[in-house]
Amino acid sequence: MPPLLEVHKFSSYTKLLHVVAWILCFLRNFRAADKTLCKLTASELQASRNQLLQMVQRDSFPMEYEALRHDRPLPTSSKIVWFQTFCEYNLIRLGGRLQFADLLHNENHPILLDRYHHVTHLLIRHTHIQFSCPLCTVPLQT
Repeated sequence: MPPLLEVHKFSSYTKLLHVVAWILCFLRNFRAADKTLCKLTASELQASRNQLLQMVQRDSFPMEYEALRHDRPLPTSSKIVWFQTFCEYNLIRLGGRLQFADLLHNENHPILLDRYHHVTHLLIRHTHIQFSCPLCTVPLQT
């Protein structure tokens, strides 16, 4: 069965995020008895982001994702067996020495993403344009 959404066809993280949010809104309305008009809120965009990150992890680390979700040990052949990984809200996070630093939880336990995945590239480019490059004249794509 082909995937519902072909993420490699998107060139903008923002567009992909909004499309996933609209799909989630449609599915929620489809299942609900009373239909509502969808307006994308911050919580819906956050849910969309979480779905995208879970998809990246399922695509990149399928055995590890299932093992960690069900509190089983990682296979010894895993690429991430040496990291102190754990699953929180269905997202694989990293542990290790960083957890002892005086940082916020999300900084102490970053979300694991595959560097070769297309969504990871979109997210990095989006973040670079948004925060690190005030002189860039490239507008954010919406």
